Amino acid sequence: RPPRSTLFPYTTLFRSYLKFIGMYLGGAILATMLVAGLIFAVGNTNPDMMESSKFLPIALMGLVYLWMFCLLPYVIARLQNLVWNHTQLQGHTFESRMAWGRSASIYITNVLAIIFTLGRFVPFAHVRWMKYRLESMTMVVDGNLDTFVAATQEQVSAAGEGMVDLLDFDLSM
Repeated sequence: RPPRSTLFPYTTLFRSYLKFIGMYLGGAILATMLVAGLIFAVGNTNPDMMESSKFLPIALMGLVYLWMFCLLPYVIARLQNLVWNHTQLQGHTFESRMAWGRSASIYITNVLAIIFTLGRFVPFAHVRWMKYRLESMTMVVDGNLDTFVAATQEQVSAAGEGMVDLLDFDLSM
């Protein structure tokens, strides 16, 4: 396995954000053109039906929100993969293979379940989302983990743990 660069690829990070913005704007423009075309078609074929087509702008907002809910997991997956694939812990590295399609399906079904259960599904949605994020990660071990754990335990002090409790840091993913 070739050694990885220790520098974080900021160009890949910015490229991911630019790609997200482009995809979002492209989807929003496409949805707007679709709804505008429907309004134009309904107005030209039967002017009396124009009154009943007031729901089309609401449909436009729904399409844009649906597109946004599909794209948000794309950014989350890209960022998790980027950060964890460039994370090292002494000689040990991590690999993240989070997929956009799977994360989007989990995200959308979680949102729908939260809506239909009036918010009671929120804890389960968090667990389901975190489970997938953790399942998509692996640690590539370089050497023996027992020596790493033993060396790390020697460095831990009660003062450090006390400061974490005092400052109320939440060290989680």
